[in-house]
Amino acid sequence: MNILEWKARLKQLQCYSAMKHSDSSLEIERLYLEFLKEEIKLGTNYPNYQDDFKRYNLGNCYTYALGLPSFKSFIGQFTNLVADDIFPFNIGFMVRAHYYENRELEKLLHNFYLDCDALGIQVYETHFQESNVHGGYKIAFYVSYCRGVINDFHFIRQNRDGVWSHKKGYFHDPQLTSFAPILENHYEYVKTFEIVKPVILERKK
Repeated sequence: MNILEWKARLKQLQCYSAMKHSDSSLEIERLYLEFLKEEIKLGTNYPNYQDDFKRYNLGNCYTYALGLPSFKSFIGQFTNLVADDIFPFNIGFMVRAHYYENRELEKLLHNFYLDCDALGIQVYETHFQESNVHGGYKIAFYVSYCRGVINDFHFIRQNRDGVWSHKKGYFHDPQLTSFAPILENHYEYVKTFEIVKPVILERKK
């Protein structure tokens, strides 16, 4: 374990310890977001569909695409206090932006960039058929509309072998998919990004 990894894990331990002694949902949320800022450094820019299949049980398509595994300890403590079943991993969650008040496409994109900035992720617009040139991997962003208003978003990711995969909501396992202009019959393609996470110790490609 190098010094940067040691510091990241120490910060996570501090967040975890503080969370266990907190009875405030807002404080638990803050600590969880700080924890995830360290977790992103311990991930990879070469995701593999099989390698991390079970790490997203309480996450959604967004955290799956970003490679942020869900942690039952934080989510359980949070949901016990807010009487809900899920932690709201909507676009803008890292900066506590309210998704349901910001459903315009430009606002969603803006909040996506804010999330990535908070996590230290570099973002480059690209094309789904182009090669990755920054040492990252691709994610594709979709939205669905109801009566002309955005009512949902979706992300898929490309794994290191070129295969695309996604997670359909909070309570499904990841599954393989294919890039398409219209996904699941109602999600319309918006953009493709190459994202580069601030990984401390990269796993083998």
